[in-house]
Amino acid sequence: PIARNPLIVGGLLTAVVALLLLGCSPAQAQMPGRALPGMQGRQAALPEATSHNPSRVRNLMLAIHGFTRAQLDAASTGVDAILRAFLSDPAEAMVVKRQAIKALRLYPADENFVFIKTRMAGAPVGLRRLYMLSLAGFDDGKHDEIVGMLGNMLADPDVGTRHVAVSLAARLRPSTQLRSALRAHLSDEPEPGVRTAIGRVLSR
Repeated sequence: PIARNPLIVGGLLTAVVALLLLGCSPAQAQMPGRALPGMQGRQAALPEATSHNPSRVRNLMLAIHGFTRAQLDAASTGVDAILRAFLSDPAEAMVVKRQAIKALRLYPADENFVFIKTRMAGAPVGLRRLYMLSLAGFDDGKHDEIVGMLGNMLADPDVGTRHVAVSLAARLRPSTQLRSALRAHLSDEPEPGVRTAIGRVLSR
């Protein structure tokens, strides 16, 4: 019988050990789709662009998976100026404009803050709400000014816009000024859902 033959048993054990060793070989470890030791979660840094390329920035605005600041800076120089140009162009596609507003908050410069403030009031309601939310990207340097604008946003006759104003407040850092602005509006707010949302922000 095979189980009683030491030569056969020894040969089988040798074969099994050889297969196990092959399964851990360096060649297999470097096959596509298998991470090398110590490389999990690491990604190569993107080099910053050295040329002006609006078309590459527009492609990122249309990307299914969105974009990051690093990807934008790798696509072109002067990205925020390109974004402002997209938003100033009446012929530009709406989807590009919507994404450009989201991207502009990644560039919290004074010029971009002023641009958003001046564009917000006259924008269509959908873009206006995005402009409002984009102000959260400027919170570090413009907190008091943004809170000062919050009163008018909360007084907007459109309930959806008031909901967005509370969403903006939730994204700002807590402060005495912010709590005062929300409390001042709370008793005047006719919509229960907005009052509930304000209460959640005040309870942070």
